[in-house]
Amino acid sequence: MKKLIILFGVLFCCSISYAQTIYTDGAVISADSITYEISVWHDFYYTVINVENELYDQDLQDLNGQAVSPFDYYGAEMDMQSFQQAFFATFTSEETAVFRDNNVKMNIFFTKNNEGRLLEVVFHVYLYKTPFAAQIPPEKFAAFEKNLKKYLRWTTVTEDEKKLKFMHEMMRVPFAALADVRVLELNPEAERVPDSLKVVGIN
Repeated sequence: MKKLIILFGVLFCCSISYAQTIYTDGAVISADSITYEISVWHDFYYTVINVENELYDQDLQDLNGQAVSPFDYYGAEMDMQSFQQAFFATFTSEETAVFRDNNVKMNIFFTKNNEGRLLEVVFHVYLYKTPFAAQIPPEKFAAFEKNLKKYLRWTTVTEDEKKLKFMHEMMRVPFAALADVRVLELNPEAERVPDSLKVVGIN
């Protein structure tokens, strides 16, 4: 376990103090051609927002631009295989295990169009009792955003949802289940599927 944590630190090439200097309220940072604005709430969590995002904080609208109730529109289903593809294109099995072992909590807020394609991403990372989360370098957020936009899809979009300009959705990244998925991929002869595989999905 200690070796994994050390490896993760080496891979990320930064210290906690360095990361905390980056993730300060109002900071603007750039990585891999993406510029992010950082918002921090009482050292409890930090939010990483692409400055080009325009829809993430807007109310839902129909195709005519009229506001609609979000409670009237449900049904789109995320293709979790496509999410896993984006995740594992970004993070190694070692990094995934360290996220799990350090109890890192990350929510992702998605804005998608009415065809089930991703438009915008906002990352929401908790620091409370998990200061390790401050070590994630901005390059990882940039790579994850690009891979999500490349791979992530929603397989079912209802007729009502097709009447919207865009939709919002949130998920908690299931690091423990993803780590088990990775183990199973690397060891296909495993005798049983880990229990946590049964709960991979939107929380």
